Amino acid sequence: MKVDYPASRTFKPSFAPQGIAIYEGEFMLRARLPQASSKLLSPASLRVQACNDKYCLAPATVSVPIDMLRR
Repeated sequence: MKVDYPASRTFKPSFAPQGIAIYEGEFMLRARLPQASSKLLSPASLRVQACNDKYCLAPATVSVPIDMLRR
C-alpha cells in the first residue's frame, strides 16, 4: 500500500529543540490499495500522538472512516 501524506510542519517545543514533524488541524491521507483489499479496510486504524509545548501524550490508535474513491 502506498500512502500520500500532506506536508508536515516542524514544531520545536522546549523538550525537543531539534523539532518534531507534525500535522495539525484537518488533513487528508490518500492510499492506493490493491483492488481485492478495498472491501477489507473500513474503518482503518491510525496511530496518533498529541503534543503541546510542554509534553506529548502517549501514542493512541484511533479508528477513522475510509472514503473509497474509485478511479
